[in-house]
Amino acid sequence: MTRTAALFAAVAVSIHVATACLRLGTFVPCPEMPDFAGVYTAAWTMRHGVYMFQKWPPELLQALRAERGLVGDPTPVLSPPIWAWLLQPLTAFAFPTAAWLWLLLLVAMSAWSAATIAQRVGCRGWKETLAVGLLVLTFGPIVLSMTLGQNSPVLLCAALAVGTALRRGPGRGRGPGRGRVPAVLLWTLAVAAKLFPAAWLAALPLTRRWRLLGAFLATGLLSALLVVVFTPTSTGSYVRRMPGITANLFDKKLGLDDQSLGAWVQRVGRPHRFLVHGLFLGTQHKVSWSLPWSIDPAQLRIVGVILVGALGVVTLVAMLRAGVLEPEGAFYLCVLYTLLAVPHMERYDHVLLLPAMAWLWPRGSHERTIVLGAYFLTALSRLNHLWAALLPGLLASLASGFGVCAALLLGYGVVECLSVTRAQPAR
Repeated sequence: MTRTAALFAAVAVSIHVATACLRLGTFVPCPEMPDFAGVYTAAWTMRHGVYMFQKWPPELLQALRAERGLVGDPTPVLSPPIWAWLLQPLTAFAFPTAAWLWLLLLVAMSAWSAATIAQRVGCRGWKETLAVGLLVLTFGPIVLSMTLGQNSPVLLCAALAVGTALRRGPGRGRGPGRGRVPAVLLWTLAVAAKLFPAAWLAALPLTRRWRLLGAFLATGLLSALLVVVFTPTSTGSYVRRMPGITANLFDKKLGLDDQSLGAWVQRVGRPHRFLVHGLFLGTQHKVSWSLPWSIDPAQLRIVGVILVGALGVVTLVAMLRAGVLEPEGAFYLCVLYTLLAVPHMERYDHVLLLPAMAWLWPRGSHERTIVLGAYFLTALSRLNHLWAALLPGLLASLASGFGVCAALLLGYGVVECLSVTRAQPAR
């Protein structure tokens, strides 16, 4: 590692660790976790026969605060109703206990992911494994997920499990490939948490993993039937109301933290006003971006669609050329593409950058430089609100896409490796 790379790595580690330490206070005396509070509230209403996931009635919140110790203001729930149904057992506990249990689950999932990543990058001995574990557990999107009570670590476990199953091969004879069962189960859980992991299945035909694809489709069909059986009314209400709610949410909250490519184009293309947090969550202030131009939002959406489409073509060609030889890398490229293409991709979803980092790291010094660059950009993205408050409009709008740039850089690295190894044996 060169001195320059070491310096960037040290700065990035310092930012990740420092911001993690600044957020420790949000867990004491009780984890506030506004996103988990929303799911807890939704699961509570489902348990009592009337499912609600938006616009909580004040009397409901007052009752939950008085009777169940609810803390903070629950955020609206965007996950499918089956996620609230799965988390109903936690409502048997008062909110503080449920929040601690959920935090422990998030830590456990992140620790399992760290162990899987340590194995993938070829750690030798407990010291290297511990170092990777600390880097993963202090990684900005991981800490943000824990602070908010998000379910992104579920998606990380699923992506790593599917990638591992693809790397180990399709199996022999009648027996299943090693790792297929946990991969299928974790992917199903990830789709229950958020719908967009369903798009990951597009990688399987391109890698010719037909048995695994059949297992995914069969499990997905069975899960859909169970959803209809166990949450028919809630799911029907969700399907009817969610498109309008989502569109309204995007209009009001062209999120400063939205790291999809289309959202970044919108931020760079016209002036905006945002309510941003300070170094501590309790402080907020308004910022206004004045740009030298103001492009019509409809035109910016067209530009965003064109860029996403162009990236889609590059992704598809790379997967078609080398997906059979490098199925794991092709799958992680598909995961990276969803981070850029799917709207409302928040910073906590960038836990999904880690699998591609782990895949690239052992492949050579050039790939390690790309990983360090993406890690550094993710650290800068951790300070998203600080850049919005301190930088002038144009620079602030560009800085709001540091997470986008991290995904683009990793995608470039994966595409480059796939193009180089297409004629070589799979690793």
